[in-house]
Amino acid sequence: MLNQSILLAFDGYARSTPISADIAVFFAQWFPYFVVFFAVIYAFRSRDHQAFFRSVLLMFLPALVAWMLADIGKSFFQATRPFAALGLTPLVTGENPLASFPSAHATFFSALGMMIFFRDRKTGVWFLAGAFAIGLARIAVGVHWPSDILAGFLLGGVVALFCHRIFLKFFKTPELP
Repeated sequence: MLNQSILLAFDGYARSTPISADIAVFFAQWFPYFVVFFAVIYAFRSRDHQAFFRSVLLMFLPALVAWMLADIGKSFFQATRPFAALGLTPLVTGENPLASFPSAHATFFSALGMMIFFRDRKTGVWFLAGAFAIGLARIAVGVHWPSDILAGFLLGGVVALFCHRIFLKFFKTPELP
């Protein structure tokens, strides 16, 4: 019931004015591309090509593994998305109505943000804030329940921590150059 109450509050705000709907759609659908773009720009701070590719590997491999695990989880849970369960018209289209839990967006972007946070806390906080904004927007547009987003954040964080520890062991330094 809390899940539904939170969702309806976010959904009501997103639908209250055309501008709030546009902002929610932007953060749910388009902002993720900007976050990936800025992560690649962040990796370009590297001194040479080898360091750049190492940075990309250390940032994006855990995020991609987390995304794949979220997709595997969706095949097991088959949770109905809010727009399908509540008969809402989603503000973004193209989402499978039976693939809600966990949120792959929240999983991917929380893992990406955590990997950057392990290297550079100031920059990582901004990427985690971006992940949070994406997650809230996905609730507001009616494609995820709050529990989907929370589960995605937890899964992404756990995968990032696990990968960080592996990188510490094998690379002796998990830092991005």
